[in-house]
Amino acid sequence: MLRTYPIELPQSAFSALRKEPAEFIREMKYAAVVKWYEMGGISQGKTAETTGLSRYDFIPLLTRYKVSVIQYTEKSLEEVVRWSLGRGDIRFASDNRDYTEISDECCFRRNLRT
Repeated sequence: MLRTYPIELPQSAFSALRKEPAEFIREMKYAAVVKWYEMGGISQGKTAETTGLSRYDFIPLLTRYKVSVIQYTEKSLEEVVRWSLGRGDIRFASDNRDYTEISDECCFRRNLRT
């Protein structure tokens, strides 16, 4: 269910960006949702729901705002790599060697920087 919440803006806000009020509000919603996504506050699915876009259509919006589609922190990326190492199926694009034998963080971090 969609709800409407009033927001007060000076008339000069619309003219400063040369946008009609409806377009300005839509852009403001997009900017807020993209920022929340960038900060890790909401998922792609929730951003799509909030903006009324599909996830497929949301990705170009991220590009427009120069926000990466992939949102991993160093810790979460490390967890994904450790999980993959446990399964023995990870390869890094820069090297064709299998990294299943590498288990200490030092080697993992060194390889991420190359």
